[in-house]
Amino acid sequence: MFALLHSQAQLSRPTFYNQKELPRLPVPPLRETLRKYLRSLEPFLAQSAEKEGHSVDSARAKRVAWAQDFEHGLGPICQQRLLGEYCPFVVTG
Repeated sequence: MFALLHSQAQLSRPTFYNQKELPRLPVPPLRETLRKYLRSLEPFLAQSAEKEGHSVDSARAKRVAWAQDFEHGLGPICQQRLLGEYCPFVVTG
């Protein structure tokens, strides 16, 4: 059915043919992303603690420490790359 709706020329284009024409999506601040990440873990931490018999608080504290390490380590570099601002070296002519 899909093939009937699109011409053969459209189907033969590479997957990311129009990638450069698409608008960039907004990138939230790193701290906000990490806060949402930690919040998204809550159901899994509770389930894991129940299953494995360890404390939810200790598992949460471990993930918070990992998030803080990322925020103050590799995180800003990754954020700059997402924003298109990162250039590890300058090429001179």
